[in-house]
Amino acid sequence: MTNSSRADRLVEIVVQEREAGCPMADEALIPVALRRWDSFERRCKKPERATLEDRAHDLLKCFVSQYPKQNYDMACLEHLAQAFASILNNAGE
Repeated sequence: MTNSSRADRLVEIVVQEREAGCPMADEALIPVALRRWDSFERRCKKPERATLEDRAHDLLKCFVSQYPKQNYDMACLEHLAQAFASILNNAGE
């Protein structure tokens, strides 16, 4: 799947989450998430053993770093990270 189609799928998630009331759903997270997802194997010591939950946690750390001095809703960011990881994992199959 191309980067633009992956980004389109993530935009759908952001729109759905925003409509559901998620205060952290923002399109600005998409390019950050794509870069983080694509660099995971290079940054991880044993990427072949990483689970989907490991990948989602990595995205969560990235999302939290985007809001260092702001208040953020951790539950919302966790949910976004899991949703993004699920989409990106399926896009790689």
